[in-house]
Order: sequence, then C-alpha cells, then structure tokens
Amino acid sequence: MPNKFTDDRFVIDTPSADLLLSTLMPHAPTTMRVSGIRWVGYGGPLAHCLITDADGMPLWEAVHEGSVIMQVDASEYQWQDFRVPRLTDGRLYIYLSKGQAAPVYRLRRPA
Repeated sequence: MPNKFTDDRFVIDTPSADLLLSTLMPHAPTTMRVSGIRWVGYGGPLAHCLITDADGMPLWEAVHEGSVIMQVDASEYQWQDFRVPRLTDGRLYIYLSKGQAAPVYRLRRPA
C-alpha cells in the first residue's frame, strides 16, 4: 500500500527523506496539529520509527523489540513540517486534530 494522506490521518508505510507537508501541500499552511500517533507492525529485532523536523531534529521516536508492535501516543503535538526517514516495519498512523482537514493525497512509489 502506498502512503495515504486523508482528511483525518496520514498512513505511512514507506520512509522518506521528503518533507511531507511542503511536498504534498505546497499551498497549505506548514503547521499541523497532531492529536495522536499509532505505530503498528509485526516487529523483529529492533524495529525503529523516527519522525523528524525539517532540520533533522527528532519530533517522535520509538524502538521496539519483539513480535508485535503496537505503540500508541495520544499526546497533542504542533509540528511545522516533518518527515519519516526511518520506519523499519509496519505502518505509522498520524492523526490530525479535529477541524484540521487536509486534502487527500497519495504518494507513488518511485519507479
């Protein structure tokens, strides 16, 4: 499944060095309110998920060792632009705060 960006969440299964907001929505505000993050996968030796800002500083990070990954963070965040440079396993769900809808976008995998 390619990465999907809908009106209430971003579903990411492919890491990328691209800044997501400025790449996908160049005319939209570059600040995003996040209401929660969920990382789901099958795990393995040291599964790793990393979300960084435009300067490469970590915004959210989780490391999991085991058979099934289920990391949930219900914290509120306000991010400028961000990228997911490391996602070794599973899918990452980034939920947008209510009232902050984003247009539907799909990233295509490079040919």
